[in-house]
Amino acid sequence: MPIIDDCRQLISRIPQVRIGHCYREANSCADFLAKMGSSQTRKFILYNDPPVDLEELISSDAVGMYHNRLLSKLYLPP
Repeated sequence: MPIIDDCRQLISRIPQVRIGHCYREANSCADFLAKMGSSQTRKFILYNDPPVDLEELISSDAVGMYHNRLLSKLYLPP
């Protein structure tokens, strides 16, 4: 995928980098925007202000609110 290749190339230019996974519950703003982007018909939209539905998530993030991640099955290491 071209975007993955671009990311790898950019990351290779950074002397020390650590990439980690972030669950969608920990980044609800990015999750919201990704879902919104997957259903839009235009290729690119530039917002001067956040979409109205995103404002509540931004406010929650600003005050440090978090959400628990629900797991369907408890994992116990061997």
